Amino acid sequence: MSNIAGMLERCLQFQSDFVERWDKEKSKQERRWHQIQVEVGNLRDDLGKQQKTEDEAQAGPSLEADVEPASQHQSKGEPVQSAWTQSDIPKFEEGDDIEQYLTTFERLATAYRWPERDWAIRLVPHLTGRARAAYVAMAAEDSCDYAEVKAAILTKYEINEEMYRQRFREPEVRVNETPREFYNRLKDLYLKWMQPQGKRKDDIGEILILEQFYSSLSPELRIWVKERNPASAQEAAELVENFLAARRGPKTFRHNLQQKASLMQGLQIVGHKGYSDHPLPSTD
Repeated sequence: MSNIAGMLERCLQFQSDFVERWDKEKSKQERRWHQIQVEVGNLRDDLGKQQKTEDEAQAGPSLEADVEPASQHQSKGEPVQSAWTQSDIPKFEEGDDIEQYLTTFERLATAYRWPERDWAIRLVPHLTGRARAAYVAMAAEDSCDYAEVKAAILTKYEINEEMYRQRFREPEVRVNETPREFYNRLKDLYLKWMQPQGKRKDDIGEILILEQFYSSLSPELRIWVKERNPASAQEAAELVENFLAARRGPKTFRHNLQQKASLMQGLQIVGHKGYSDHPLPSTD
């Protein structure tokens, strides 16, 4: 009986594993088929636009006055028609601002009313350089998910929450930037840093407390704590306590602001004496 029970158990396990593999393969094939459909649609759109351009060129300028622009048939405020094609998306060139490019793509995709599940497939043909390399290095099952593709690209360019925090705290001065543009840029940096969607007020407060806690630590201790990636200021405080408990000598963890002020004052004096062209050492 025990042998029969063991055989039945193995058979059931085999069947369960087979069904799981079958479901995964079926899902993979469905995603691939959808990707092929979108790519064929993109090609059809591009060919249609090319043919339209050729027809207009052959018809000559005499017919232009007889053709009323499609935009005149569209009342103000009416949503953009879905006739926009893949070729309307600008190509990303290495050296361009990748964040601005992705923002432009997302706004165009929204205006063209493309389903978000198609965004990744429509984006990839326009990528080059490191952005294309980031996509190629992704797992195949994630390559059709726009959120995953975007995250992989931003990681490749070393763009993360810490960078957004630094930009928010010390925003660079841009030439000819209006106050409204500056406000919008700060707001965008705040949203990318904090990611407040779905967070409670206490969660956002904890992020600010953790940032202030970091700024009060000595530089060496700050690096040590950040390497352990605490999830909250309370966890960071516990790490500092453990650090101090394991070491002899003075239990000092605060950054000495008086020393920092004295150092900055001394550097300013040196600068007034003619050494201002030399780079100043970091005090962080």
